[in-house]
Amino acid sequence: MVSMKDLAAACNVSIATVSKALNDQHDVSAKTKEMVRRKAKELGYFPNSAAKTLKTNRSHNIGVLFVDEAQSGLTHDFFSNVLDSFKRTIELKDYDLTLINCSKTHSNSMSYLDRARYRGFDGVVIACIDFRDPEVIELVDSDIPVVTIDYIFNNRIAVISDNVKGMRDLVTYVYEMGHRKIAYIYGNDSSVTQARISSFFTTCSQLGIEVPEEYLRKADYRDTEGTYLRTKELLELKDPPTCILYPDDFAGFGGKERVLASLFQAVTPRTAGFNTASFSSLSGTGCMLLIVLMLIGGSPGSTAGGIKTTTVAVLLANQVAVFRRAKSPQLFGRRIEDSAVRNGATLLIMYLALPMAGAAVMSAVENLPIGSCIFETVSAIGTVGLSLGITPSLGLISRLILIALMFFGRVGGLTLMYAFLNIRSTSPSQRPVEKIAVG
Repeated sequence: MVSMKDLAAACNVSIATVSKALNDQHDVSAKTKEMVRRKAKELGYFPNSAAKTLKTNRSHNIGVLFVDEAQSGLTHDFFSNVLDSFKRTIELKDYDLTLINCSKTHSNSMSYLDRARYRGFDGVVIACIDFRDPEVIELVDSDIPVVTIDYIFNNRIAVISDNVKGMRDLVTYVYEMGHRKIAYIYGNDSSVTQARISSFFTTCSQLGIEVPEEYLRKADYRDTEGTYLRTKELLELKDPPTCILYPDDFAGFGGKERVLASLFQAVTPRTAGFNTASFSSLSGTGCMLLIVLMLIGGSPGSTAGGIKTTTVAVLLANQVAVFRRAKSPQLFGRRIEDSAVRNGATLLIMYLALPMAGAAVMSAVENLPIGSCIFETVSAIGTVGLSLGITPSLGLISRLILIALMFFGRVGGLTLMYAFLNIRSTSPSQRPVEKIAVG
């Protein structure tokens, strides 16, 4: 590693001059500054962050204390977006973001405060954690600047969701929809949950709604199995509720919601990219099924992209004809023209080859998994609009590939080929037949 002393020797100046030149001090000439910076770049010199921290008493590093009991990690529906927004904001101020190690498996593990001081954080953001934990309270009571999310400490900055108003608006809405038997499945005990429960009972009381004790059930946040069981219990009551409020959107997929969400997602990949859950959390099999559904679009005359259902039907009919050794494919008592089979086969090859080629280039350029790139390119050529969340971070080349695929998928493969290629009428004469072995 090149030190400042090495850089000073290479520039034939003192260490103090190098330091002043790199920090743009006024008592060093512009010519010397340019020479020092050029030589630093040639030698690969970078300032020592630890030394800079000692000098300026600033590390330009913000710590994040994030513990999710549901083990959803950074895929958490709400806090992942909050942290991403925070990360983008501090990066504009030339700050870095570091997650604080919350593991307690080692006997010599440090407290949250000790870790924050060890890393020299300029501040700490605390989110999705047990705020009554003694180590959290110790960190909050220290001299390190702290910002909490959805919890208030005295003399500390907090970013708060208005859970009271949110619950009040929700209960009022379902009341206006005619519901009087309203149940509530609440999440883990926390300040957020307590605020929501309090607002739920207060609003129901103000609206004159009586809430039986059995209408209140507990399930963990993001626990679809737990909410499914609680929903089943509520619906099996002698006097079941007509409306059930869930602790969060993901938990709401429990029970019938999971079936409805599956049906919804089976339809939208063929038309437009609406999503009710994060696709980044889907299994490999789920992504593969979505890719197939995005490739096979709607029927002729519809606005859906992808290969039309009639094209798939013609190709399947041709397969059946080959297996039966028939001269031509048939559907519903009608013979299919050879030109329709040729056009269908051409479209299938284009809709398979182009996304694969585009995904290969994207994977090489962006250093991303090929499976994720195939999902993006198939979504583009099918004009669906679904994404695994990688599109915003793609470079220029990858974005141009997706734009080209979307244009191809929207205009139509055969239309573009006929428009750009010089199609000449075929000669009435025919060439000799050559039998080629295929298989």
